[in-house]
Formats: sequence, C-alpha cells, structure tokens
Amino acid sequence: MNQKPSKGLIAAGLFNIVGVLALTRGFQDLSLGSYFPELFSIWGLIGIILWGLCYMAMASRYRVAPEILVVFALEKIFYFASWCWWQWHHFSELPAMWVDNPAAAVFYGTYGPGDLTFAVFFLALFIKAKRQ
Repeated sequence: MNQKPSKGLIAAGLFNIVGVLALTRGFQDLSLGSYFPELFSIWGLIGIILWGLCYMAMASRYRVAPEILVVFALEKIFYFASWCWWQWHHFSELPAMWVDNPAAAVFYGTYGPGDLTFAVFFLALFIKAKRQ
C-alpha cells in the first residue's frame, strides 16, 4: 500500500498543529488574533488544531469514507479565501508586522498558500480514492 497519502494527511495535521503552537509559543503569545480576531482568536486557533487532529485521525482510514476529504478541502479553501481577503485589505501592514511581530508576519504571509496546497492535495486524494 502506498504510504504517501497517509503521510500527506499527517503533514496537513502537523501544518495546523505545529504552526499554531510554534507561532503562538504554546499559546503564550495570542497576538495572531489581534490582526484578524474574527478568525484567529484563541477559539479559532484551537479549532485549527482540532482540524489538524482530524486530518491525522483519518490518515489510515480515508479510504473508508473518502468524502471526508472533500470536507477537508472545503475547510482549506475557506481559510485560503480568508487569507486572500486579509491580504487584499491588510497587505500594506505586513512590512510593519515584520518589524513588530515577525512570527505573525510569517503566519499571515504563508498560511494561505499552505492551505491552498493542502486543499488541492485533499481533492486529488478524493478523486484517486473514488477511482479505486
């Protein structure tokens, strides 16, 4: 059995979990939420970790219910769209963020492309799983 899809789901989970924990220093720095409180409050960050745990829980089971991959892709597309919106309205703030809060600048500069990458992965894996 090909282990790459399972590793991709694990990677998606780690992207969420490690990303949140590293960039908030284990929830000691919640300033990410100050730039986009509607999405990245403490509750939103916990939700991101929970989604990551869901990806990892399905790593060896996605073939049983491949439709879950579409749900995962939609969730990632939602976050990519939110990133696009934030970039459109706040891109000019990034240079100051690099000075004041480099961790937040890394996060707001990269979470969208990362989420888009995993959305494509989830959709491709869904198509592959349905063909088998």
